Amino acid sequence: MVKANPVFALFGVFLAGFSAAPAGAAGDGVRPYSRFGLNELVVADVEDLRRQIRRCWKVPAVTRKKDFDIHVRIELSPDGTVHTARVVDRSWIVADPFRFSVARSASRAILGRSCNPLKIPQERKKDGKRITLTLNPRAIFGR
Repeated sequence: MVKANPVFALFGVFLAGFSAAPAGAAGDGVRPYSRFGLNELVVADVEDLRRQIRRCWKVPAVTRKKDFDIHVRIELSPDGTVHTARVVDRSWIVADPFRFSVARSASRAILGRSCNPLKIPQERKKDGKRITLTLNPRAIFGR
């Protein structure tokens, strides 16, 4: 009989708490009850933004099929140019080198020239200059 390792079991429970929350009822890309506050934008739910990110985020084909969320907090100027992009909630991503490299590539892409200015919906820009983008490789590249 193989005995389960309690550390791995606890880690699995910990990761389960980071599953994707459903998008807003109106389908506007806003998650009403997010651990990042009210200014979270789900990239896959905003078609123009999803297309833009698809063009500038270069990831291997195998990554495009992965289903996990990356949260990147950005600071914007009024025209949508990104000044900072920082992976939020890094503790669980650091445990997996693959996810860590994907998250870093996402933040670098968002800061890059080919992604700027971002096509953030105008009504979201006026909410504040800080927005947490939620990126899911399968949702962005899989459609």
